[in-house]
Amino acid sequence: MNKQNETKKTMRISIIEGIYAQIYATLTAIGSNFITKAAILLNATPMHFSLLSGISQLCQVFQLYAVIHNRKVLSRKKPCIAFAFWGRALSILLGFSLVIVYPRLAFFVFFIIDSLYTSSS
Repeated sequence: MNKQNETKKTMRISIIEGIYAQIYATLTAIGSNFITKAAILLNATPMHFSLLSGISQLCQVFQLYAVIHNRKVLSRKKPCIAFAFWGRALSILLGFSLVIVYPRLAFFVFFIIDSLYTSSS
């Protein structure tokens, strides 16, 4: 395969993945309808909503780890794909936190999973 065809194929894959990532982020990001409604179903208080809205700012601390890690790694492709996969897989677990028997534990699990998801995004 020549260089031009490989570049076109790579661009096409990148655009398709970007479209799906945008749809995914719209549905599951902090402040989305799903997260807000799920928190309401878990009887979230104003304090809980404050914590949920602050997760994205708090999780930026993990970007320092990413910078250090990327300087040591020769290829960023595998870690990038792994973080994208596990970050998106964690959002599936958000739904499971809605069916946990104990309501107080359910919000705690929801909060932890959402924090991990936000950190990996």
